[in-house]
Amino acid sequence: MRSLLHFVIVGAGLTEVEVSSELSDLFSTSYASLYPHLKSYISIAIHDVANQVLSGFDTKLQDYAIGSFTKQNVEVMTRSHIKRVKKDSLYTKEKGRIDAGLVIWATGNKSTAFVDSLPVKKTPRNPRTLTDSFLRVYIRSSELFDGVYAIGDAGDVEDARLPTTAEVACQRAKYLAKVLNGSVDEEFQYKQTAIVAYSGQNDGVVSGKKDYSGPQAWITWRSKNFLWTRTWRQKVLIVMGWVLDLVTGRSIAPR
Repeated sequence: MRSLLHFVIVGAGLTEVEVSSELSDLFSTSYASLYPHLKSYISIAIHDVANQVLSGFDTKLQDYAIGSFTKQNVEVMTRSHIKRVKKDSLYTKEKGRIDAGLVIWATGNKSTAFVDSLPVKKTPRNPRTLTDSFLRVYIRSSELFDGVYAIGDAGDVEDARLPTTAEVACQRAKYLAKVLNGSVDEEFQYKQTAIVAYSGQNDGVVSGKKDYSGPQAWITWRSKNFLWTRTWRQKVLIVMGWVLDLVTGRSIAPR
């Protein structure tokens, strides 16, 4: 039973940390009420080859996040080299076989076959379509493809090595829309915004102009999700969902 209810998340970036946090919240609240006899069998572990979690954050915030996971009984295993994954287990260089009911692999980036097949210049590592600072695509001879642009994870700006995040993609999309409408003629400049990570139990960390953690960071995380929503209809539905979750529990765990 313990093996079946052992959940492994591979990777320790924003996505993986938030996935493990949501699982921890779910199993400690709604599912704990529905299946109290299984609560003691559930375990969650984060595995990553790096020597720290949340690599884009300050060391103090990284340590805070690990402390938050420890309080929730989420095991964090850094410097973990996974050799292979099977149906009911995974194997690491350090610990050998580890039984697991579910493995969520959310690390690494790879371009699609379509992007790989394009006759354009690529970045040397994790090949992405290379563009100039105006997001214009280079052909293999380092000349510019007239009228061809690349945004999102498929492209990267020369000498910039931008992260593959939604924030970068949104900023480039807005910039390109202005270019196509003829309302801008300056180079693209990425503006780093605050990075927010939820670590479970109404806790989190924020890295930006001001670093902070705790419930205040959780409120910032909630607010960011709300403000990113494009329509007022969706904003209202989100708030209604939060209220219903608070009063009746999560809808995926009905009574």
